[in-house]
Amino acid sequence: MENLREKKISKRTGEIPEPYRKGYKKAVKGGSKRAAIKAFCLECSMWQEDEITGCKAVTCPLYSVRPFVKRRSLAELARTLFRMPEI
Repeated sequence: MENLREKKISKRTGEIPEPYRKGYKKAVKGGSKRAAIKAFCLECSMWQEDEITGCKAVTCPLYSVRPFVKRRSLAELARTLFRMPEI
């Protein structure tokens, strides 16, 4: 079974744009959860980082941890949501 998985991973790796292959390999080998999330989001967005940033799949379980998005502080979020002036 492991041999079949390795063959499929090898085939899939060849279909991935060069800049993302190393991260994909790390993800499928269990290298890190972060690498797995990044690889999943990149696959979902057809390897377009801008598509991840502007992702509209708000019900996706990975939406809140997707890569390439600048995280805002709670204070920034509160100001945005409640239109509070900056202190």
